[in-house]
This record gives sequence, C-alpha cells and structure tokens, in this order.
Amino acid sequence: MNSAGQIVGSLKVVFNSNVCKTHEYIRGDYTVKEWGHGYYNVFGTYVDQYIDVFKYGTLKDETTYSSELIIYFSVADSANFNRIKKAFERLKTLSGDNKDPFDD
Repeated sequence: MNSAGQIVGSLKVVFNSNVCKTHEYIRGDYTVKEWGHGYYNVFGTYVDQYIDVFKYGTLKDETTYSSELIIYFSVADSANFNRIKKAFERLKTLSGDNKDPFDD
C-alpha cells in the first residue's frame, strides 16, 4: 500500500523545438569477444580463437535533444502542481517582455 508521500505525478511540457538536453552516461563492467591468439590453454595447446574478455569502461556516452520535458513531483502536497504551474505561467509572462529579467 502506497502512502500519499510516495505518489508521484508528472507534468509534460512540449516546446516548439528540441531544447531539452539529456546526457546518458553509463560506466561499468562488460564482456567482449576478442580474437585471442598466441597463448597456451590449460592443456598446453597453442590456440587461436575468440575468447571472452572482461573489461571495465564506458558502456554508453550519449547526448540527445528532445522537444519534451517531463517534470515529476510529489502529489502528497496538493500545492506542488499549482507551484509548478505558476512558475511556468511566470516564465511565459517573462518571455513576452523584451527586458532581460537577470539584468540589474
């Protein structure tokens, strides 16, 4: 049974262009097949064959761009959604101004 603090809501925002950047970076263990040659196996036989090689390194390093942004928030406090909505409404108002809101 979930308590109200564990319930998560989501809000999807769609932009006119691909302005949402996602970078996925995964590092860890993996095994690859490599051509192994010039070694002796446990029976003393010289072999040339594909072998499993255990490695550690980067599995994925990828940046993608999308026009969609998904914001997750706790619905335990019903005011959370209204705060997010108000913030985006304020950004919309600011985007209509020609004045930079970060200028002094």
